[in-house]
Formats: sequence, structure tokens, C-alpha cells
Amino acid sequence: MNFDDMALYDVSDDEKYYMWSLKMYRYRDGTQRWKHLPVSYDKHSAPNRINLITWNIDFQSPYPTERMQGAMKFLQEYLGDPPSPCVILLQEVSNKVLPYLLEVEWIQRHFLITPTSKVKWNGKGTYGLVTLVEKSIPVVHSSIVHFANKVVTDMERAVLLTDVKLRVPGTGSGKDEKCLVVRIANVHLESLGYLMAVKKRREQLKFCAWIVREPDEQHPFHGGVVAGDFNAIDSDSDSQVTEEGLKDHGPEMELREQFTWGVNDDRGGYPPGRLDKIVYTPYRGFRMTIPERLGFGLTINSRGKEECVSDHCALSCNLEAQRRG
Repeated sequence: MNFDDMALYDVSDDEKYYMWSLKMYRYRDGTQRWKHLPVSYDKHSAPNRINLITWNIDFQSPYPTERMQGAMKFLQEYLGDPPSPCVILLQEVSNKVLPYLLEVEWIQRHFLITPTSKVKWNGKGTYGLVTLVEKSIPVVHSSIVHFANKVVTDMERAVLLTDVKLRVPGTGSGKDEKCLVVRIANVHLESLGYLMAVKKRREQLKFCAWIVREPDEQHPFHGGVVAGDFNAIDSDSDSQVTEEGLKDHGPEMELREQFTWGVNDDRGGYPPGRLDKIVYTPYRGFRMTIPERLGFGLTINSRGKEECVSDHCALSCNLEAQRRG
């Protein structure tokens, strides 16, 4: 793989996790190309609230491009055109669909994106993580951490980090405003229920919690969010989150609304479950609302056949900076 534009950091003592710096990309109308931004894209005023959406888009099912079209059409209708400040976290983006995503006019007009190539994903790059940031949100830093293959993952999993600025209400504007830096971790944890997958999934979660919770001298931030497909099929999935010092508002949803997988189609093997989550570091200067489930029963019609947009539903919530004292 060619990582000429990135630096490699071993963020563990035993070569389990590798961090690669990423660049955010913005579409340029003049050249009709995606062009990377400066390392820090944080020179303009920040919003104090953002809408956060996570969605596993399902790389395995037929008609991946048509299904992605359906997903983007749905999100455009839900978020508006132009959208309010928002961050969209996608998992299981197929390498065959990524070029299409870069051609979506709504995304070109309103979003920054990272990465723009499968080469940034872990392993073979069959599928991976993509984060979209609405242009009004200042981005301080972005990176991807590869879980070491055959050590921490057997499925080439990773976590995509994006540090964004939020304005603290009541602190002025422009140069006088005070801001909060929130680290948003887009994650797809290990799948399936066999013993080694359970152990690897737990270790991956511990790392994700650590990287949004503990101080970072090189790229300082105030607190963080971990969101995505947690593959939360273990009996202690909920308690794992609590043990890592993270807050989860998912259990406050209506019970049927909590299920994000196994409700759009019947894949067998596991009952419907709350596989996807949005969790965060509490008491760090921001609050999060109870998630809302999106995309339930959403289908597309391709070549005369109805197909679910994804086997997962999406989750949406608001993240808002708060003034202390």
C-alpha cells in the first residue's frame, strides 16, 4: 500500500494499533475534483450543535451502488439541502461504491470527506469507514487507527477519528469565542460470536474508549464520542461500555426502537439486536440527546426487485456544547 501522504505512529507498546494521519477533502467546483485541505481546517467560526448520524451501509448485499443511492437520498431528505451542521459516519462502504459516493452532488456541495480512497483502509480495502463533515464545522485533525491483523482483528477492522470544534454558547463570536474540541470515533467492531471474535471485539472497544477519553498531547481535545457498528451481541455488551467510562443513552429509547439490526431483513443466526451505538465521555463540556432510529424498512427497487437499503438501521442524535458554571 502507498501511504506517501501519511505518517505512521505505533500507538501501543506491543504493535497492536497503528495510527495514520489523514487529510480531509473538499470538492472544488473550478477543477471539478476533490482537493485535500490543510491539515487543520479550523479557522472559521464553529456551530455549537451538530447532528451526528451513524449507519452501517452493508457491503455484502446485492446492488451496492443502488442501495447507497437510496441511503444518500434518504439522508438528503432527512438533513435538508443545505443540511444543518452534521457529521455522518458510514461503515461497510464497499470499495466499489466509494467512487460513486464522491460523485453525489449533495455531498460535493456541502461536505468534507475522509478518506477518498480504499488505500487508507485496513488490509485489502474491500470495505471500510468513511466520515462526512458538513463544511461549516471546523475540523482540527483526522486519522485512522488500524487494528493489527491477526493480533487485534481477523477482519481488517479500524477506527476513524475526526476532531471537530464546537462553539461554547455565550462566549462571543469569531476570535472571542471559546471552543470545545470533540473527538468523534467512527468504528466497526469485530463481528460474530465465536470466542476469539468476542475477545477481539472487547479489546477494540477498550482502545476506542481510551482514545476518546485520555489526554492527547499532540492533538488536544476535551472529550469524545464512539459511534458505529459495535456488533453488540455479547451478554455484557452494555456493561462493557459503562466499564470503559462511557455514557450510552440507547437504553432510554423505546425498546423496539433500540433494535438496529435484524429488523429490515432476516439474515438468521441472531435475533434482532441493538448492534449499533452512539456513546460518549460524560461531563466533558457537551451533552448528547437520546438517539433516534432511522431507515427502518427503507428499500430500493432495482431491476424489478425490492431490496433493503441496509441490514442495519441508522442512528441519529444531537451533540451540543454547553457552557460550564
